[in-house]
This record gives sequence, C-alpha cells and structure tokens, in this order.
Amino acid sequence: MRPCSEPWLDTAEMAGRLGVHPKTLLRLRAAPFNPFLEGMHYRRGGLTTRAPFQWHGDRCEAAFTDFNRVDPASVEAFSREELSKAAEGLR
Repeated sequence: MRPCSEPWLDTAEMAGRLGVHPKTLLRLRAAPFNPFLEGMHYRRGGLTTRAPFQWHGDRCEAAFTDFNRVDPASVEAFSREELSKAAEGLR
C-alpha cells in the first residue's frame, strides 16, 4: 500500500482511489454492515452533520481491502424457485 501525500481526501478522491463511484462509497458508509468507522476512517469536514466527509486514504483502503464481504445467498429474500413461481402467477 502506498502512503498518501494528503491523508484526508474528499469523497470523490477516495472513491477514485478505491475504484468505486462516490455514491457507492457513501451508500457503503451508511450501510449497517460496513468497513468504515467514524473518527478512524472518515470524519466530517465541518461542524454540522451536513458537512462533507473527509476520508483517511490509507486507513480506508486497508479497511476496504480487508473487509469480510457478505455472502449474497445470506441476504436473498427469495430463492430462484420462489421467483419462478411468482412470475408464473403473474402471467
């Protein structure tokens, strides 16, 4: 991992470094199960809750890389069989 010349990056810069869209990064941060901790990986750039986020480049990159992803099967609401039966009922 290369050190960051500026440790705190704005959302667009951090998203670019991770290879994701800025909206994806913000949605990931807001998810209940995510790799980022406020105060360690990101902070607010002002005094209010509407202030833009600032991201610690090296810490975020390490957390994103080491994050234990969720198995998609564990969050599926329907099996393929149930979806096929539901689709048949709509025809």
